[in-house]
Amino acid sequence: MIDIEATTEGQKVYITFVYGDPVVEYRENVWECLTSMSLARSGPWLMLGDFNEITSNLEKKGGRKRTDTSFLPFQTMLSNCGMIDFPFKGNSLSWVGNRSSGKFQCRLDLVVGNEDWHHCFSHTNVEYLRLWGSDHRPIFTRFLAVKTRGKKASNLTKDG
Repeated sequence: MIDIEATTEGQKVYITFVYGDPVVEYRENVWECLTSMSLARSGPWLMLGDFNEITSNLEKKGGRKRTDTSFLPFQTMLSNCGMIDFPFKGNSLSWVGNRSSGKFQCRLDLVVGNEDWHHCFSHTNVEYLRLWGSDHRPIFTRFLAVKTRGKKASNLTKDG
């Protein structure tokens, strides 16, 4: 995980680049770390990256259905940190893999922001790009405080 404090459009912000542990047993350590960070943090906060987890069976295609309780640790972390999803363009099933049962797709990569982020950068755009050179789709993220013509946007790209 990489956590930065920056200033954009005159506003102090926090941006956390997340890599959720691929080992399920260790993943909760990442959620605990993010939750601890949220306790000492105020102001706009954006998280993006490969979380290696999904919030529900609606974020996957293929494979066995998981129990609803298996999503609780991730859902709880997002809620405790005050994270809200953004509207997005493109195919959000950001990871593609093959299993013995066939093709498997999940929304492992996301961009979420807290209420302060959504308020200060209400025109944040998230776009899932097409797969190329990786089993993860790149995510293009652009944020503006207000939608205006001719104003430069701040851009972040997450490449899985």
